[in-house]
Amino acid sequence: MNMKNRPLSLLLTLVFAFVFLAPSFLLPAEATAAAPTVTALSASSIDDDSATLNGRLTSAGTYDVVEYGFYYDDDDNVTTSDAKIRAGTGNLDEDEEFEATINGLKPDTRYWFRAYIIYDNSRERTVLSATTRTFTTTDSGAEDRPEVSTDSATSITSNSARLNGEIDSIGASRITEYGFYYGTKSSPSTKKKVGSRIDEGDDFSYKLTGLKSDTRYYFRAYARNAEGISYGSVRSFFTEEGDEKPSVTTKAVTTGDGYATLYGVVTDEGDSDIEAYGFYYGTTSNTPNKIKVGNRIAEDKTFSYQLTGLAPGNYYVKAYATNDGGTSYGTLRSFEVTRSSAPSVFFIGSSYYNIRGTYQAGEAAPYIKNSRTYLPIRPVGNSVGIADKDIVWNANTRTVTLTKGTTTVRLEIGSPIMYVNGSAVTMDTAPEISNSRACLPIAHIVRIFGYTAYWDGASRAVTIR
Repeated sequence: MNMKNRPLSLLLTLVFAFVFLAPSFLLPAEATAAAPTVTALSASSIDDDSATLNGRLTSAGTYDVVEYGFYYDDDDNVTTSDAKIRAGTGNLDEDEEFEATINGLKPDTRYWFRAYIIYDNSRERTVLSATTRTFTTTDSGAEDRPEVSTDSATSITSNSARLNGEIDSIGASRITEYGFYYGTKSSPSTKKKVGSRIDEGDDFSYKLTGLKSDTRYYFRAYARNAEGISYGSVRSFFTEEGDEKPSVTTKAVTTGDGYATLYGVVTDEGDSDIEAYGFYYGTTSNTPNKIKVGNRIAEDKTFSYQLTGLAPGNYYVKAYATNDGGTSYGTLRSFEVTRSSAPSVFFIGSSYYNIRGTYQAGEAAPYIKNSRTYLPIRPVGNSVGIADKDIVWNANTRTVTLTKGTTTVRLEIGSPIMYVNGSAVTMDTAPEISNSRACLPIAHIVRIFGYTAYWDGASRAVTIR
């Protein structure tokens, strides 16, 4: 190569590298995407129940605006969860102003608002103004409306309080409604109407329940007549700290033929005395049946309850205890009730019984009359799995009532009619009094509860299975 051309070749090489290998030095930089911004301007045309809100698009950004308007509330913390009014849709130019009028406002009330825009960036996004503006509605016609005072709350507990107010003046016409607004914000919004007729100078109150413990609540009284509504000043109170609930344990269940004994223990009574304790039980895990055992019990003392007349099957139980702080439950336990295969055997003339495999001295000996075997009340019931407490003798009406599960049998001395769950059933014999004992015909009774009485003439014994 000619040496004279070497500088020219080097220059051309540098130009080629600069242009084609480093184009970013020659091309303009791409603009960074920016969201539009908005500001809230002062409200205008303020009346006792309306106001016009104003805003401006302060920066157009690089995306199109698709909607704009305002969020407002009578609390200073305005967010997108508050009331909203849309001023318009479509794009806005930079520095373009917009407005919207809201109606139905409360008179003599301070409101806060923020402007918003929604822009399209593959999906819609909301931008709120950084500033929050405020205005207060006027109080025209106040002299015709009622005058109402908010008095201090009383009877404050961890979950309730009584709100108090007073009608200072009914205004130009009678009161048509009065009550309170309450809530956890400084501008309470939950309404509780107390009544519709009240005289000037009268006090009124309302008990709030279901409140959160250790929480500050705000409230104010209100009253309305034909000319409008008036409000008392906003007051507040703190609920008390909540009482700790008790702790309770469900203990192991003992079962037998048609019965189960439930056990529980209050391991900690909590911050207040126990008000009630007992069990929930049933054939499903939601344990729909409630048994209240008592009202007061000391810590670590076991309580129990015996269920009788249970059909064979699976059951569930959980203990419970209640104090001022609420109700606590023990662990859910399951248990099984089975029917014993051991029969009951009674010997004519002997007052020594074999009831379900257990020998015991009886009240009186079985006897036969008109080819029917009779026994005193208790052993007849026990032989079919009925506990003593479910066998009731009424001396005034001379009736016997036996209950097992959902079956109730009532018999009357001297009457061949027995009532099974209220329905009359005729027997071929009748209960009677023998040796000052109410004695029942065995065969008829045990059959109702699903058992059978067998007669053995050789041993003169009745076996019930």
